[in-house]
Amino acid sequence: MKKTNYIASAPATLKLLGEYAVLYDHLAIACAVNYRITAVIKPRSDNKIIITSSIGNYETTIDSLCIIPALSFVSASLLHFKQSLPGGCEITIKEQFSATLGLGSSAAVTVACLAAITMWLKLELSELELLKIAHKVVLQVQKIASGIDLAASIFGGIISYCKEPLAVTKLVSNPKLSLVYSGKKTTTAKSISLVSDNFNSLNHIEKAIYNLIGDCTQEAVPLFIANDWRKLGLLFNIHHGLQEALGTGTEMLSQIVYKLRDCPGIFGAKISGSGFGDCAIGLGEIATDTFPQNGQQNTLGIKQIPITISNAGVIRHV
Repeated sequence: MKKTNYIASAPATLKLLGEYAVLYDHLAIACAVNYRITAVIKPRSDNKIIITSSIGNYETTIDSLCIIPALSFVSASLLHFKQSLPGGCEITIKEQFSATLGLGSSAAVTVACLAAITMWLKLELSELELLKIAHKVVLQVQKIASGIDLAASIFGGIISYCKEPLAVTKLVSNPKLSLVYSGKKTTTAKSISLVSDNFNSLNHIEKAIYNLIGDCTQEAVPLFIANDWRKLGLLFNIHHGLQEALGTGTEMLSQIVYKLRDCPGIFGAKISGSGFGDCAIGLGEIATDTFPQNGQQNTLGIKQIPITISNAGVIRHV
């Protein structure tokens, strides 16, 4: 008898406002976008676990299952349900985008894996229940995480999010966004450590910046709903200045942000995510050939990433 495959997918995500401050229980805003990661689980009749992915392959057994560095979020998702697994499985990860671009790849693969695993185990979880499990899994891997990218990947669309008390609200809005990759990425965990090092004994100033970032995000919520792109763009610009005050900017990110602001279709621009590389995001549209601007930028890997907001969050394919 042919065994059923269990398939789930989750979208890539972008942080729009509230970076870093969200770790300290301020509101943040993120969205799901039109690239997905899919997890396919094929149950086995033995206790072998076989993981196949573009970034590496691994084979182990249920008894020996542990977090594997190269496949940390996949293995941690399986490990969370280790005691409930009815047998071994082959889990295949299919990506529509590279993890080197950011775009919440860690969140998307975690959500897709957990959704497929819970289908296999016949667990019916609400979106919030799935979010709580996914957050625990990510914390097992990287020790610190706000959970906002997980929430955007699960719920889809544009969301506002607070870590404590946990709250997720979908915002009915569909702005045009322009995304430019800066050519390099620094992990979230390392970025958080670098920001902490920047302030050392000036924690009161760091806290004040987070309060201002939180204020920007609170002001932005009704502007998304009202489609007031002019005022929202101004908040993007202010928020970018606060991210640079945290020390998360780079020379190249600044060049990209200010070039975006010069484009006639852009209302505002800022760093998207933890900074120290990663992406810059513009509120509005740019011409398809705006970046890279020259040969040097092309060599550095700077490029536009076409994106649209995805209203679909996690999907269980049956």
